[in-house]
Amino acid sequence: MVKRILLVMICLFVTTTNAEQLLVGVEHSWPPFIGRDLQKEGLATEIVRQAFKTQGYKFQMKWLPWKRAIEGVSELKYDLVPGAWYTDERNKEFYFSDPYLSNRIVFIKRVDDPFEYDGLTSLKGKTIGTIKEYGYLESFMTADTFSRKEARRLYINLLRLSQSKIDLAIEDEIVARSIIREQASSLKDDITYTQNALSTNDLHLIVSRKHPQGKEIIEAFNKGLIAIKDNGAYKKIFEEML
Repeated sequence: MVKRILLVMICLFVTTTNAEQLLVGVEHSWPPFIGRDLQKEGLATEIVRQAFKTQGYKFQMKWLPWKRAIEGVSELKYDLVPGAWYTDERNKEFYFSDPYLSNRIVFIKRVDDPFEYDGLTSLKGKTIGTIKEYGYLESFMTADTFSRKEARRLYINLLRLSQSKIDLAIEDEIVARSIIREQASSLKDDITYTQNALSTNDLHLIVSRKHPQGKEIIEAFNKGLIAIKDNGAYKKIFEEML
């Protein structure tokens, strides 16, 4: 009888320990970095997963639109958003990890458009397709010499661009090329990219400042990121997935 009780207690302890080590991330699909149908659920997802693994955590993804994902993490329904750009506004509510990828944010244009980005003044009079809830540069979002037209996803902006309903779209170049390849291949010969970027944005994972283990999660990821860079796993992920 005593042995049976001890066995049950051991099983409960193991179950509780494993449950405490499970972290749940949530985000929308953002190929090739994050996506339900991508290899290993995307480049960013795999980096996050492998970094946490070195620190004894299991990592699992769920999928929601961006706004609901952010709200879900803020309300502690989920532990973290694996891929987010830094903004001062977000920093008030979330802890940010060390950066683990960089996004080069460029303008997408029609192939016959000679436009080249040369500072915000070069955008004067243009209508630019942006993505709702993305964390663009504050100076870009507050400038009043050009207009911004929001869409829920890049594909909509690409259609608007091809139909001359907007002058430019804006997106990370790797993301744009991936989406065009997978979702809008008929447009690939009609559009091109500026050589100059609006910005290069570091990619972080974020955890709510209200999360009781928020700082611990961030510290664990930062340590794990160093570990996978040191042991070669980080480089191997790139070689396998890009």
